[in-house]
Amino acid sequence: MSELIQNNQKLSMDARVLSYQTDRNSLLKPSYALRLMQEAAAEHSDKCGYGTRMLYNKKMMFILIAVSINFDKMPFLNDDIFVETWSCRQNGLMFTRPGRIADKNRNTICCYSSKWVVVSTETRRILKPSETGGFAAVFCDEQFDLRDKKIPLPKDMRIVGEREIRYSDIDYNNHANNCAYADFVLDFIPCDMAEMRVDKLDIYFHSEALLGDKLKIFCKECDGKFYFKGEHERGVCFDAMVSLKKIEKNS
Repeated sequence: MSELIQNNQKLSMDARVLSYQTDRNSLLKPSYALRLMQEAAAEHSDKCGYGTRMLYNKKMMFILIAVSINFDKMPFLNDDIFVETWSCRQNGLMFTRPGRIADKNRNTICCYSSKWVVVSTETRRILKPSETGGFAAVFCDEQFDLRDKKIPLPKDMRIVGEREIRYSDIDYNNHANNCAYADFVLDFIPCDMAEMRVDKLDIYFHSEALLGDKLKIFCKECDGKFYFKGEHERGVCFDAMVSLKKIEKNS
């Protein structure tokens, strides 16, 4: 169930951590944290009058450019959680959307920030504000000071594998859903994750991954962080950064 709160500036959504959303340690997978945030964003946009259906009727869609997420604590299997999101004012072509996941007592356990642009569904070209007609959104100035921008990659990254984009990766925008990239990254992380969890995750999108694309995944550890780059035949697809921490016994 979702509702608009704080004079319709924010959307809140109750959820529960389900079995298929968790990893081997019964903790919420980062990709499913992103899916919860994506669903809350879609609900918020729809309630504010510029949802997916309305945009598609105008041959427009939102595309994610960058996302950063900090996990102070990972939600556990069957935990009742609270997802909250809102829109900040547009800056040029970019829209900033922050949000958080909280526990049942409304204590923040995860915060995120993301950058979006509006593109044409036909040409995939980024649209200027004068071309979109504007949105009847209620904005909130609250933001999180995270890293939702281009990621400075280390030199001499080495290839660690290849990931083909399959049918199950594709969403209604006919490209790999942005949430799937968290799985792409963690599937190639060069360390034993048995007692580890994600602490911070950044993803920056350069271009779309389409059905049948074969992503070459590059990685390098630097200063305790794992940096990734994915390339397809058309060029760079995405960059990412992951930092880990040891799972505490009471997590």
